[in-house]
Amino acid sequence: MTKTWTDWLRSRLTWVLAGVVLGGIVHIASVLMVPIVATNDPYGVVGRFGDDQQFNLIPRSTARDEALPMFDPNMVHAVCRYDLADRPLRIEVSLPAPYWSMSLYTVGGLSFYSINNRAAERLSVDLRLFTSLQLTLFNEAPVAESEQLVLVESPDSAGFVILRAYVRDAEDEAAVHAALNETGCAGFELPERVPAHREPVEPIPPPKPQ
Repeated sequence: MTKTWTDWLRSRLTWVLAGVVLGGIVHIASVLMVPIVATNDPYGVVGRFGDDQQFNLIPRSTARDEALPMFDPNMVHAVCRYDLADRPLRIEVSLPAPYWSMSLYTVGGLSFYSINNRAAERLSVDLRLFTSLQLTLFNEAPVAESEQLVLVESPDSAGFVILRAYVRDAEDEAAVHAALNETGCAGFELPERVPAHREPVEPIPPPKPQ
C-alpha cells in the first residue's frame, strides 16, 4: 500500500513529538539529579562528618562498612573542610603518633599538597593556607615567626584537609583522638601592613647669591 503525503507527514510529526517528549523527560531528570550529584562530590561527602573549620573524625573502616574508599584500617583519619573566601586558614598539627601525614585537596578531590612528620623533621607543623591574593598580602607584612611556618597557596578558594595517623593499639588511638581535639583548623586574620618608615628629607637650600 502506497503512503500518501499526509501519511508521511503524520509519521514525521509523531517522531518529532516523541523526541520532544523524551528530551523533556531527560531534562527534568537531570534537574532533579543535580542536588544528589552535588552532595556526592568529594567536598560534599566529607562535609557529612561534621562542621567546617575543624577536624572531624572519620569512622574507622570495617569489612562491612567503609566510610571512604581506600582508607587504611590501621590509621586514624580526620577531615577539615575549609573556605578561604573570607580569611586564610591556619592548621596546627602535633600528633603523638610514630607516623602522621596531612594532605590538602581541592573541592573535586585532587591532592595539591602533602606533608608528613618525617619530611617536616619536627614534632609539630604550623601550616598557613592562602589564596594567591592572601599570600601576596601576607608576604608584604610577614609575622615574626614566618621562617617556621609552612606557607601553601591553594588553587581554589575551597577544599578539605585529611589527617592520617598510624596507631598500633587502643592506647595509641585514644592519645591521637585526644590530640585531634587540640588540632587547629580555623581561619586567621592577616597581619596589618605597617607603612615603611622614611627619614625626613631636608629641603635643598637655595643657592647663595654670587
